[in-house]
Amino acid sequence: MDGSWGRWEMGSNVGADGTMKVDAGTIARATGGINGDFNYFANANSTMVGMAALPLAYGATGPQDGVAHANFLGDHAEENINKVTYYTPRWMGLQAGLSYLPDETNRGQGTLGAAAAGPFGPNRANNLAGLAQNIWSGGLNYDNKFGDFGVTAAATGEWGNAQHTTPVAAADYNDLRAWNAGAKVSWMGWSFAGSYGDWGKSLTDKAAGSKDTWYWDLGVAYEYGPFGASFTYLNSQFDCGTVGVAGGNTGSCSAVVAGSLGKNKMQTYSGGVDYKLAPGLTPYAEFTYYDQNTVLHAGDNKGYVGILGTQLNF
Repeated sequence: MDGSWGRWEMGSNVGADGTMKVDAGTIARATGGINGDFNYFANANSTMVGMAALPLAYGATGPQDGVAHANFLGDHAEENINKVTYYTPRWMGLQAGLSYLPDETNRGQGTLGAAAAGPFGPNRANNLAGLAQNIWSGGLNYDNKFGDFGVTAAATGEWGNAQHTTPVAAADYNDLRAWNAGAKVSWMGWSFAGSYGDWGKSLTDKAAGSKDTWYWDLGVAYEYGPFGASFTYLNSQFDCGTVGVAGGNTGSCSAVVAGSLGKNKMQTYSGGVDYKLAPGLTPYAEFTYYDQNTVLHAGDNKGYVGILGTQLNF
């Protein structure tokens, strides 16, 4: 529902923090550069912040909800949690947005079942530890043009209360508190963008002592007629704390480093090109290199991902 008073959205949509944020991925071509599809093909031996995203958009990392999978680069499963969102009208380039989510389990089928029933959503009966409830997300966005120059800036965040329940009933988790600030400048087909995001202690076991998880990114893109190209860079750090945390939105550092004090770091370089061959038909190519450094270097890893494809829009 929208009108001169603003816009309301209800359902499984991306929240205001996701639609209003600005980062290097905002200008990336092909599949999205540092925020693109390379994450579906990359490997990791421990939890990493593998894209410029706050915890809810990033999704689960490591073992979660009783499912012992090694998904250490996020699963994007929580970006579209059921929510209610309101956007103000844009005034002098400025717009605000706010979303409310009842809890992180309000997606898929959250009924009682075997712990391994991951594809149907979290098990509400005994796997809520480290997930959030009563979540608010949103931000402020400014977008304007001054002759040939365009300026966009945004500050977004996520806030929520941690849930405390079995199977780690005695554990105490930190609340969700994360934010991102970014900007983009465009001129004559060129675009430059970057951001800084901070997860802080969000949804980690207090006993682990994790407190310093962040990322920053930069990117440049050029568009000339139907042709576009971009290069984006991401530098991130995941705080493992003093122990490996099993469960929770921010997941765990692998068993290889459990009990170790330290941080996992990752750098990603991604270049992409695309060409609008016809309306709705855009072939593309993308190449990404990533370098991961884990605590004690036990799970260090480097890799390359090349993707060729065609985007079809109807």
